Amino acid sequence: MEFNPFQKKYRKGERKVALVYPNRYIGGIANLGLQILYAKINEVAYCERFYADVFGGLRSVETGSKISDFDIALFSLQYENDYFKAIEILRKSGFQGIKIAGGPCVMENPKPLLRFFDAFFIGEADEKIEEIVFAKDVEELSEIEGIYTGKEESVKRVYCRLEKHIEDEIIGDGAYGRAFILEIGRGCVRKCSFCLVRQIYAPPRWRRVEDLPKVKGVKKVAIVAPSPTDHPEFKEIVHRLCENGFEVSPSSIRADAVDEELVEILKLAKVKTLTLAPETASPEFSEFLRKEISYEDLRNAVELSAGSFEKLKLYYMIGIPGESVEDVMRIVEDAISFKKRFSRVEISVNPLVPKPHTP
Repeated sequence: MEFNPFQKKYRKGERKVALVYPNRYIGGIANLGLQILYAKINEVAYCERFYADVFGGLRSVETGSKISDFDIALFSLQYENDYFKAIEILRKSGFQGIKIAGGPCVMENPKPLLRFFDAFFIGEADEKIEEIVFAKDVEELSEIEGIYTGKEESVKRVYCRLEKHIEDEIIGDGAYGRAFILEIGRGCVRKCSFCLVRQIYAPPRWRRVEDLPKVKGVKKVAIVAPSPTDHPEFKEIVHRLCENGFEVSPSSIRADAVDEELVEILKLAKVKTLTLAPETASPEFSEFLRKEISYEDLRNAVELSAGSFEKLKLYYMIGIPGESVEDVMRIVEDAISFKKRFSRVEISVNPLVPKPHTP
């Protein structure tokens, strides 16, 4: 069950846009970029959403309409594995309209998908979506900044100013629960060698406290940014939300940002899980990854946080060049050590997947 403040009735002659997330609803509804596009499209045209696990991505969430009945299909590709489902949706539906893909996978390299889509948008589409929606054909699309059709020698990536945040959002059972998603920044000030964010979302931009929306209709606010604690006013933002009666759920916290004041603010925000991302348990690989977090930072964060949260969650990577079995086993040693300070410790281990444009 979801609350959708943007749903509207179709009016004859309106441009019909299918916004497709070729993955699960739980992730799609928690994607603020899709929320922004959906809201903006419905201001000027007619838009419905499609998810891979709702009618197989072939019919919309709003009305059960077939994707083949729409004029244009916009696909958001967040993960490389989504390519297969996106292609399956296109083939099974027999979609004959204009097919456009965007998202981080497209920004890193659109060429593997050239035969399946008419065009790609390179960058953040917030300010270009109206032009895209009303383009009559691929030729007209190719004149829009940020569009790549395979014929261009180069395309300049488009990025947006962070000003006013959208006031309303679709509230559904997403990855953050029934929460308002609050974006406080885009881009990243860090230089982690394995991460694509700095490359495709530069320059780093912070949303000013005075530009934050008045949240209503929910009890919980999920704060999103590549590294939220790097926001110069992060503590103030969380404190303000708490004063207004909201629970707050930030994404992972940098270990070197944890101090007594932050722990108290997060407790006030009713944060139940402290999430840290050391990425590696070996100091030499932390330097190699340019993570700029020492084991002392991690240990200090754990010590300061002990007894304040129900669970500690840690993100690690394996498969780093030069890594040994002993290096991997240090992750286990970390878990055993930190379990003495937290009643529950959850470890997430993922393989390093090298990305284009990263060092």
